[in-house]
Amino acid sequence: MNNTEEKAYIVWDTCEIAENHAKFLMEEEDFTEQEAYEAACNNSFLYDDEWELTCDDLTEVMKEMNPDSHAWYAEASGMGWLKQEGFKKFKAKDGEELLGEILPKTDCTFWIYKREKDGGPYMEISNTHHDAPVRGQEVYFIYPARTCLICGDVLTLEEQKTPNEDEIVCESCLARHYD
Repeated sequence: MNNTEEKAYIVWDTCEIAENHAKFLMEEEDFTEQEAYEAACNNSFLYDDEWELTCDDLTEVMKEMNPDSHAWYAEASGMGWLKQEGFKKFKAKDGEELLGEILPKTDCTFWIYKREKDGGPYMEISNTHHDAPVRGQEVYFIYPARTCLICGDVLTLEEQKTPNEDEIVCESCLARHYD
């Protein structure tokens, strides 16, 4: 888990977005503090533009970490009010798609960190929302993944540990092969 003092590579925080835009309006447009904050909060284009930039930044991170594939493997802990754990194998070609695959369908605030483990890159996302309001409670670890050479399904991290690159297959295909 990350140290909350560490600077995240990507942050999505609508309150911070509004505050930054309000500061800009006060400096550049001579708005009062209240006028600036209200204008920022009511500017849906501001959030649309920031979301697009956030997703573009994440897409670039994805390309760095997994340049030859759109396959990803995610593990999560502390999800929602039940603090559930789980994993997911999926394909995502851009940042918006990746976030849509893992984050809950609600207003979220998140911090994305670029990490490295055992020589390989991965992302850590600390996410907050109404059912997980504490930063660091709901955490996702997203790893570049590879696909089965036979069926094309995304492999788990364990399935990817085959020493011979030419023999990477999922458990289902391996079981069918030996039946």
